[in-house]
Amino acid sequence: KPDGEHTFWQKAWVPAADRFWFGDAAWPYHLAQDGGVGLASQGAREWSYYKASVAVKPHLAQSAGLACCVQGLKRYYALVLECGNKLRLIKERYGRKVLAEAKFKWAFDQKVHLVLETRGGALSARSRTSGPGGW
Repeated sequence: KPDGEHTFWQKAWVPAADRFWFGDAAWPYHLAQDGGVGLASQGAREWSYYKASVAVKPHLAQSAGLACCVQGLKRYYALVLECGNKLRLIKERYGRKVLAEAKFKWAFDQKVHLVLETRGGALSARSRTSGPGGW
């Protein structure tokens, strides 16, 4: 979110969720989806080298995460927290393929930091829960 009172920057987001709204400085974005996948995205198809990071705080959610290379609800890569203390790197292309999976302890209303980075055809992912220590 840029400094200042203007809200024109919000028009850069493309919402594809039941509810997507803007909050305060501590939690600037909120997304809710009652069933299936919900996304809010921005960017361009030509982006091939970028890093996206987010602090997610799942509240009563079966899954939450960060997507990149989004080309709609059926084409993207994502780092997803899922019930059962799982963290998955997935490829969605008209069907889900799990690229990598790890045990990752998380809880509702706990802040989790997720990072996805693209470098041409390569994808890297990191995660950590809030608290002391680094990545």
